[in-house]
Amino acid sequence: MCGFKRLNCGKCLIWYMCPFGYLYRARSKGIVLRKLRGVSKPFVLKPPLTDARSFSPGDMLEFSAVLAGDAVRFEKDLLVSVLELGGRGLGVKSARGRFEVVEVAARNPVTGFESIVYRGGSFFDSRAVVTVGDLVKRASEISSGKSLQASFLTPYRVVEGGVAGPLTSFESLVKSALRRFSVIMPQYMYVNPVRDVGKLLEEARKVGLAGADLHRVPIVYRGKREDYYVGTYEFKGEIGMDVALLLAFSELFHIGKRASYGHGWPVFLPG
Repeated sequence: MCGFKRLNCGKCLIWYMCPFGYLYRARSKGIVLRKLRGVSKPFVLKPPLTDARSFSPGDMLEFSAVLAGDAVRFEKDLLVSVLELGGRGLGVKSARGRFEVVEVAARNPVTGFESIVYRGGSFFDSRAVVTVGDLVKRASEISSGKSLQASFLTPYRVVEGGVAGPLTSFESLVKSALRRFSVIMPQYMYVNPVRDVGKLLEEARKVGLAGADLHRVPIVYRGKREDYYVGTYEFKGEIGMDVALLLAFSELFHIGKRASYGHGWPVFLPG
């Protein structure tokens, strides 16, 4: 609970020490986007990959979250908020259901290493983190073929030329990944491996779009309908390591609008 009820997060002088302020009211530290107060949040929710919209007593619901860089210090705060949510209930007001958190594990999706951080009412130290080295390893896998399949597990939309819609090329995919990468990495991890954006985009233009199987998903957000998309893209061409690193990063942190809340989750399969 905030001890400064008369102030908002935008005026708070210690927002960077507060789990809520740092995670949900993220603002620029002046490293990137200096003229903007709001920046990409240091977390991504990984929603349950199911079409189910209702759950009965005894059903299991699995989901996860990714914390970026120095936001990892708020891991237990995030977990406590989920435990509290279980007691208050999840869902629409007319059908809100309480739940019990059985187990929470920290998992490295690249190495597969997993450690338990909560079980049976007890907390444990997390020992599973994703390093830049892990991203490089995943990038080497993504760049290993002559073709690449990109499948979106959750609905996405990107903005190109001021217009929101689906990806239209491999270059637009790389640009979308680059936008998130170039903010999250310096803001929360204090590094920016991208040195030559022009070269990256030149490499991306050499990779062709061989086909796409997309489906429109209408989503109502704040009373307004917005079109999102799910499906698969097929690309042809060699993927360089620098570009592949962006794609590996986007598997963790997603792309497009409202990526922090689970939209735009891609998975890449080299061919």
